Amino acid sequence: MPAYASGPADEFLQEMSTLPRGTTAAEVAQHLLAHFGTGPLSTGDRVPPERALAEKLGVGRSAVREALAALELLGLVEVRPGAGTYVRGTTSDLLPKTLTWGMLLGEHDTQQLLEVRSALEVEAARLAAERADEQAIGLLQDNIESMREALPDVQKTIPIDYRFHVILVDSCGNTLTADMLRTCRTLLSIWMDRALSSVADAVESLGEHEKILRALEKHDVEAAEQAMRAHMRTATKRLTAQM
Repeated sequence: MPAYASGPADEFLQEMSTLPRGTTAAEVAQHLLAHFGTGPLSTGDRVPPERALAEKLGVGRSAVREALAALELLGLVEVRPGAGTYVRGTTSDLLPKTLTWGMLLGEHDTQQLLEVRSALEVEAARLAAERADEQAIGLLQDNIESMREALPDVQKTIPIDYRFHVILVDSCGNTLTADMLRTCRTLLSIWMDRALSSVADAVESLGEHEKILRALEKHDVEAAEQAMRAHMRTATKRLTAQM
């Protein structure tokens, strides 16, 4: 492991304050984000190691790790295996809007974000029922089969479950809807990785995906809307149960 250089990172640590007991990864991300905007670190500087941040903030290393993962998804930091985490410049036109939303600020804002995500997913399903071509349908069919094969390993099903929604929205023919959904998923990423917490959850989600796929195969717009709306209701319940 490379030696850890002093400098801006040390100053950054000095600015940190101990957080209350029970602080979540989302709150750690918010705390770090506030200091990235006003602190001594600039593009290319190394962020203090997980252990140093955890000790200074008084939280577990897992909370710091999840917070940095969320910041990486937003394009604010870059995690280099074996070399540490580094501040990077903004790379997405959506990032300023993402930050004004108040990234991961709290339960109330998260609930609103879930509502927006659900509405966009239903609209994407409606459009996909009209516009999805044979290639997209084939990719969704392969995805369903991959999820069946991954069971009963819940952790293996999570990225496959996520991929189903990516394929679907990419087939809807509306790039703005796709971009907005990606932003929603990024903001929800800390919790979405926990959305399937049991084999029963994964099996339920698979069944819901199968209903959506059947509607898309028939290009049945109404059935696709209904199936996705039902899926969003149960998916949102699973997600909020983990918060």
